[in-house]
Amino acid sequence: MYKAKSEASRTVIYNADQDAHSPRRLSMMSELGTAIRQNQLVLHYQPRIHIASKRCMGCEALVRWQHPRLGMVPPGEFIPLAEMSDLIQPLGLWVLEKALQQIAAWRERGMELVVSVNLSTRNLMDAAFPSHIEKLLQKFPVPPDLLEVEITESTLIGDPERALSVIDRIHSLGVRFAIDDFGTGYSSLGYLKRLPIDTLKIDRSFIRDMLMDEQDAVIVQSTLGLAHSFGLDVVAEGVEDEKTLEALQKLNCEQAQGFHISRPVPADVFEAWYRAEGNPPA
Repeated sequence: MYKAKSEASRTVIYNADQDAHSPRRLSMMSELGTAIRQNQLVLHYQPRIHIASKRCMGCEALVRWQHPRLGMVPPGEFIPLAEMSDLIQPLGLWVLEKALQQIAAWRERGMELVVSVNLSTRNLMDAAFPSHIEKLLQKFPVPPDLLEVEITESTLIGDPERALSVIDRIHSLGVRFAIDDFGTGYSSLGYLKRLPIDTLKIDRSFIRDMLMDEQDAVIVQSTLGLAHSFGLDVVAEGVEDEKTLEALQKLNCEQAQGFHISRPVPADVFEAWYRAEGNPPA
């Protein structure tokens, strides 16, 4: 029923994988709080590069669950469970704390990189969340603009004024913001103008087929023009081959992220990649 409502559909065929009350999902939901407290979660990092210079500009932190019984659980399986419970708040704070800790560790080793994190809509509806971020920035004394928060257009649908208020307070701390999965949501350009955004990320669904689908190519080119008119940097997500990277460079897209560059990897593997490939001489 809830799936049908969320998709504005009259009927949806039952799928056990989407049933929050299936035995596996109920078990995982009860174990997730323990996972957060016992650091069973890990962050993997996917680099994003400046296309023209191939220099790594930063990375996206992506949470994984190293479950003691089930092995590595992907975020798409446990984050929806957290969002259905009160666990999304401690999960968001855990990700932020570990990301800031990693920024500080890399700075000590000469790596000055922007690390972006994804926050849930519920995190950005919490009036206390900016204060939590401020405390974490005090705990890890790193330049706040090395932390970037990624939000989706859909974040603003439920209560846009409330979300904008929380976003503005976080931005006032010096934290950067990016719009993730641009083009897949429903927010108006009026909100894009009001948001304190530094970066716009074009969704992989448009990048993937832009060389074969003329409409996708037009969407990418139009999005780049729109973003540049707002003074924003653009990151193309889901880049999977060199030809797509070359086409994006011709369109004056600044940055790219995707499997062609690197998959999300643990922090030590990311650092090895950065030193070998992500920091070429000028």
